[in-house]
Amino acid sequence: MKIKCLSTAFFAIALVAVAGVLSCSFGNGNAEVNEEEALVTVNGRTLYLSDLKEIIPSGIDAEDSIKAAESYIRLWINDELMYEKAQKNVADKERIDELVNNYRQSLTVFTYQEQLLKERFSNQLSDNVLKKYYEENLDRFKLQSNLIKGLFLKIPSSSDMIDDFRRWYKSNSKTAIEGIEKNHLKHAVTYDFFYDRWMSMDEMMTKIPYTVTNSEEFLKKNKSLEVDDSTNVYLLYIKEYALTGTTAPFEYVKPQVMEVLINQQKANFLKEFEEDLYNQAIKEEKITYYYKKDTESNK
Repeated sequence: MKIKCLSTAFFAIALVAVAGVLSCSFGNGNAEVNEEEALVTVNGRTLYLSDLKEIIPSGIDAEDSIKAAESYIRLWINDELMYEKAQKNVADKERIDELVNNYRQSLTVFTYQEQLLKERFSNQLSDNVLKKYYEENLDRFKLQSNLIKGLFLKIPSSSDMIDDFRRWYKSNSKTAIEGIEKNHLKHAVTYDFFYDRWMSMDEMMTKIPYTVTNSEEFLKKNKSLEVDDSTNVYLLYIKEYALTGTTAPFEYVKPQVMEVLINQQKANFLKEFEEDLYNQAIKEEKITYYYKKDTESNK
């Protein structure tokens, strides 16, 4: 496809450079077309270079950029031609207008509700509020998998500090932790210190070439695990654990509790807001019923 007023080289460079949000700025039959930026016009509607923003993937060469652009342009042309044909031949235009209006109404209400909730809620609640809900609903927070706290090290077998790390990783002492912190960058392939956060035991074991057949039994009997292969030594220390089926630790489910409470508050707020709107409308006689109804029971 040859694009008017744009050489192939310029077209390629321009398309690769495009970035940002798709603007959807189409011209119409009454607007003057900017031929410097225009790519194609169909029935008075114009597709501009700026309309291709984010359509062309980044990191591809000029040739692939042109192919992607031309594919999108052809799709756009087909849509415009099909729309023109449909406008002339569709039978139930009133039904389409009704659907468009319903969608516009729903979208407007949704957008306004989002705006209200954003202004009303900060998505943050105090720990006291979260803990109260957590403690009152412990049965809702049962673990689906085993959790652990501890540290994990992956050390090259060739390291001359293997014995030091073996000694340090099992110790909770400040000196041991400082020894690991001081030397892990130079001597460790991987170092994960998670004394202060819970991690799935299953997730951790994907990093270690060792199969635990019964995680619960393993955790009850072992505080550490050392495994080696041809290139590395894997050191896992388990400071604390929580078993499947037990109540999940508060800090682990805190984000979940936060989400539950905020969603509840949002739902309650919207319900009260709608109730206030209804009552105000009744007071101002904006609502007229043409049948007998119990207004109070049908709010």
